Amino acid sequence: AQLASDAVTTAKILDANVTAAKLASGVLPTNTPAFSAYLATGYNASASAYTLLSFANTLYDTSGEFDTSNYYYKITETGKYNIQAQCRLQNTLGGQHYFGIALYKDTASNFSSETQIAFPRELTAFQDVTYNPETVFRITMDYNFTSGDFLRLKIYNGTGASKGISGDDSGQPKNTTWSMHKLIG
Repeated sequence: AQLASDAVTTAKILDANVTAAKLASGVLPTNTPAFSAYLATGYNASASAYTLLSFANTLYDTSGEFDTSNYYYKITETGKYNIQAQCRLQNTLGGQHYFGIALYKDTASNFSSETQIAFPRELTAFQDVTYNPETVFRITMDYNFTSGDFLRLKIYNGTGASKGISGDDSGQPKNTTWSMHKLIG
């Protein structure tokens, strides 16, 4: 049986009341706040150290909380967030070293008490190649954050020499990026 066009005015979906008034006003759940940042200009990651990833450019930032001068994001709404990050880093010719991308959280923007909450690191394979290799390191995860949390990313370079982090100026755009969005529900 087919319903008349005005027969359904209220529905309950996942405990969120959707009414004709909400539909008309455009107030529906969205995956915001959200941002996408990228590294425009490459630079070197320090030897045997964590180097802050300096995301000075954003494609979008729905809450205006990504600091492109200090390279952190401030959580404004408590909830579950999906995180996607990647960094392309120069590898060592014929070497085997630990590299990885790390996510840090703090309750202050100066990161005086930062905690590492994700660090998927990788041991690069010993290889006999005749070119300057690069490797892409990624974080893909969901995490609960609280309003007032500050986040930033670093790359770990486990070699005894500085290594290049690739930005858009490498000729291959958006290879070092970070994006997040709040999950609905």
